[in-house]
Amino acid sequence: MDDMDSWKKITEECYYNQEYIFPTQQQDVLKIVKKATACANIKKVVIFGSSVTAQCNPWSDIDVYLEQEAEFPEITFEDLENPVDRWTNFTADGALMEEINKKGVCVYEK
Repeated sequence: MDDMDSWKKITEECYYNQEYIFPTQQQDVLKIVKKATACANIKKVVIFGSSVTAQCNPWSDIDVYLEQEAEFPEITFEDLENPVDRWTNFTADGALMEEINKKGVCVYEK
């Protein structure tokens, strides 16, 4: 993570690697982390795409990868300010997994 941008934490509650999430996305990512911790099926949450770069803006979507023990049940993200594009270990292909592993920021892991 040495080559990644880092920003000030803007939420009172903190989560793992929060400083690598663009400030306008931090509140929604906190909600994602809370949902993941409440779901026994979720083993890991990784944020990638523009949310972890300086190219992010307040209207950017949040790209999230969820490592799950089983394909279902899924958690929902309708209550977030920003739209979410979700991938899991059941839906992400090899090229996407390479991007996630190379550029993604893990924000939760059991």
